[in-house]
Amino acid sequence: MFNTKTAPRELMAAPATVSADSVTLVWEKPEVYERVQGYDVYQNDRLIARTRPDKTHYTVRGLSACTPYRFEVEAVMEGENRSEKSNSLQVKTKKKGAVIDERKKQYCGEKTGTVKRKGKYQGALFKIRSGDIFFIS
Repeated sequence: MFNTKTAPRELMAAPATVSADSVTLVWEKPEVYERVQGYDVYQNDRLIARTRPDKTHYTVRGLSACTPYRFEVEAVMEGENRSEKSNSLQVKTKKKGAVIDERKKQYCGEKTGTVKRKGKYQGALFKIRSGDIFFIS
């Protein structure tokens, strides 16, 4: 029988950490945490990591863009006893952004960073979408 007072609480994605390929998970310690030896992090029911007992966050890397994932955390107690799992957290990774480099020939005419045509430069600006990276020299 699990003791609900030993389960990690309030599992969530840290603000502004969901990207196309990663997310940082954060949670609160259980009510009773004196015997916690670490936390097991699960992604879609598969164990992916164990953190130290003082670490109530974990960054999951290597995810695929535009993909939903489910995460849970459980406390590992002395003797490998386990708590109940935390709340289940659903996260969908973001779309991978494009890289738009205004120094490229299509926008400048030369790779000098000097804008030769205002209209072409504006064309680069109009291509920017949320999550894109825009290089300006």
